[in-house]
Amino acid sequence: MASAVHHPLHAERVSSHAELVDYQGRLRLVSYTPRPMLSLINRRMVRFLLAVLGGAGVVSVPPVLARENSPTSAVGFVPESSGLLTVLPKGRGRVFSDKPGGAVAGKVGRKRIRLHDGDPVQFVDDNSGIGMGEDTFAEVVFNEQRVTVPNQNIILEDRLSRSPDGNWAVFSSFVSCVDFCYASGWLLGANTRIRLAERSFGPDLTVAWRSDGKEVAVGSRGLYLVSLPDGKVTSSSEFTSPTYAPSGRLFVRGNGERDDAVYEWSTEGKPRKVLVVPGNPPVMETDTDPGGPRPVTFARNEALTAEFERNDTIRRRTVAAGDIGRNLDGRSTPRPPTLDQTLKLIEEPTSPPATAATTALEECVRSPAFAHELAVAANTRGYRLFQDGKLDDAIPLFDAAVSLDGKYGMTRFNLARIYALRGNAPESVVYLRMLKVMGKAQRDRLNQARNDSAFEKIANSPEFQALFH
Repeated sequence: MASAVHHPLHAERVSSHAELVDYQGRLRLVSYTPRPMLSLINRRMVRFLLAVLGGAGVVSVPPVLARENSPTSAVGFVPESSGLLTVLPKGRGRVFSDKPGGAVAGKVGRKRIRLHDGDPVQFVDDNSGIGMGEDTFAEVVFNEQRVTVPNQNIILEDRLSRSPDGNWAVFSSFVSCVDFCYASGWLLGANTRIRLAERSFGPDLTVAWRSDGKEVAVGSRGLYLVSLPDGKVTSSSEFTSPTYAPSGRLFVRGNGERDDAVYEWSTEGKPRKVLVVPGNPPVMETDTDPGGPRPVTFARNEALTAEFERNDTIRRRTVAAGDIGRNLDGRSTPRPPTLDQTLKLIEEPTSPPATAATTALEECVRSPAFAHELAVAANTRGYRLFQDGKLDDAIPLFDAAVSLDGKYGMTRFNLARIYALRGNAPESVVYLRMLKVMGKAQRDRLNQARNDSAFEKIANSPEFQALFH
């Protein structure tokens, strides 16, 4: 199953004299952690209250939540020479610069010093918290000196959301806390650092790793999809809170004040709304950031469950795997008994592609109302084969999807790509012409072909050039 993590960066609340700062909602794999509200209580206020109440010493508050079952307690501190992704024990950190080998400016009192990418440090505290100022700083110990550095330049284990195989991690830390707190976002690999956001992430962070290891989805005030290992980034401000189904399908939530619907994402077309509840999410209060909607969850049978906040209540909807996208309100609808079996066979990686395509067409004869669902399944399987370079296996599935749904532009574009890669301009253009007459959205897809590297071999052919004149 794909791994999904919802990672609230801060969740502070005043609870008692003995425990003034209580961190809630630890990291949990797959299931969602309740979203925190960022209170106006900040670290300086905590220290002041401790002094008034007789608390001893200085409270050191970690900037992000501790991961459950963290391996860090059993691992010794290893310098940067072992790589960006070396596991860090609690309280230890590593200096991080935007570019490998770069320098980071720090201060010891009024004296300016330079720290270097990979320098090991001991983390003391940071000044994050609503109203703490335009810039967030961390206090660390380096060479037995207390140094103040920009907070976003310190990697801590609790600021990383790691991939299941340990080869990648998403790194996020607060940059600024004025009206709300804003964070940076990076994808890190052994020899890779890709900036996802300079200061537009929020206090909550959802990270989902596709089970095949070829994609990560990151949600925080927007959606960021990164293909692996090439690092190609696709982003959208309209969606957030990603989760991969066990089959690898990506589901996201709306990211607007009036949109928390569930969508099925596709890199090849417009996301498809699959579940919605009447009404609007709660209006955000001026002194809190509620974060994005809760990511959906999946049962072992791939039934989807989503939660919707409406006034002071949580409405929960569960949809059977085969009904996803059909009943938008989450209420059960009858399905042909053979449909789910057919969909499972189509998506099963071990089933012969030609057999899967034929079975999809045969099921459509019995269940014509589900033609689009069958087409999507065939196209999804075909696209995975395409990504793996198995073009001959992908073609029958794309052909079946074309036959199943006459308005499905995505699968026509996929076929055009394959024939273009083979230098077959006439056959590629047949499918591109179909897009040209299918409406504005598909014409926009056609225009993408002009900048798509898959069409390089036929870009100068008369047939291809004629499409754009």
